Amino acid sequence: FKIYIIDEAHMLTKEAWNALLKTLEEPPQSVKFFFATTEPHKIPPTILSRCQKFSLRRISPHLIVTKLRKIAQNLEVTVDDASLFRLADYAEGALRDAESFFDQLITFSKGVITESVLEEVLGIAPFEWIVELDRAIATAEVATAYKISDRIFYDGKDIGHFIEDLCEHFKTLL
Repeated sequence: FKIYIIDEAHMLTKEAWNALLKTLEEPPQSVKFFFATTEPHKIPPTILSRCQKFSLRRISPHLIVTKLRKIAQNLEVTVDDASLFRLADYAEGALRDAESFFDQLITFSKGVITESVLEEVLGIAPFEWIVELDRAIATAEVATAYKISDRIFYDGKDIGHFIEDLCEHFKTLL
């Protein structure tokens, strides 16, 4: 088979889909098309009706950690479980992203990966800041909350990820 993979298929124009339509209606026996998209609602109905749809799910953090641990062993890299799980959470179920981040960490750390290395390389705020903000919220210490947000901003940390971590922290507490 010749396999054509069209990634980010939702980005194709109406004209591009029309050009593909005839081929999709009567594809050559030895050709398969794969359309990958995170936004299937943007694919024209005339195309969707001629396709099989497979919705892929995120990979569990435990499976990502298992894979990263195996990579670490093969490359003789030292990494603790807390860092692996933090990295798996950061990758949000995407193994390719987790492996890419892990590669960056290996390069930066020179073979020993800790949570502080992970936080520095990926721009993740330390978990202590989340706990500190939680206390500030619980005790209505507005000044402390502003200081933490200032620290996040000026240290160049990923604010979106910090908010996600904060929400996850509150969800865990609940």
